[in-house]
Amino acid sequence: MSEQGKQFCIKCGKEIIVGAEFCSQCGARQSEFQATQTNLTNKKLGLKGSLNLFFDDLLVTNTRMNRANYWWAQLGLFLMSFIISFVVGFFGGLTNYSNLYFFLWFFASVYYVIIAIGGISASIRRLHDTGKSGWLFLLNLIPLIGYIALIILYCQPSIMKEEGYQIAQ
Repeated sequence: MSEQGKQFCIKCGKEIIVGAEFCSQCGARQSEFQATQTNLTNKKLGLKGSLNLFFDDLLVTNTRMNRANYWWAQLGLFLMSFIISFVVGFFGGLTNYSNLYFFLWFFASVYYVIIAIGGISASIRRLHDTGKSGWLFLLNLIPLIGYIALIILYCQPSIMKEEGYQIAQ
């Protein structure tokens, strides 16, 4: 069975038949929300699709971002940042092209500000997908321990709740 054809119980988390009204393990009634939204949550877009989702929802915090899309976007942003830093550093070594260097430095600075804002938004959406409050992002204010705690939270699987946030499409 493909990943997109799976459905999990909202109470016990066991895999159940897609579209089932009740869980065969614990007997909990499954909601319409969970039955219709499961496939969207499991949608994995890959590197390019995850970057598109990241930039499309740059300022959106009231949705979700599943684990695979979050980490693919982080990898893509790392690669893009590495390339931009390499280009700016390369032209920084060429003193004859100071105007070009200034333009590239300015472009890189704007890019990093956009990425910082989008990174906060993506982190909040990832926390929403794990069933946690986006305010937990403030754990970043605690040096080292906060970073480790957030990485652990970002690695948690998605949790579907009726009262949760909508799924980004």
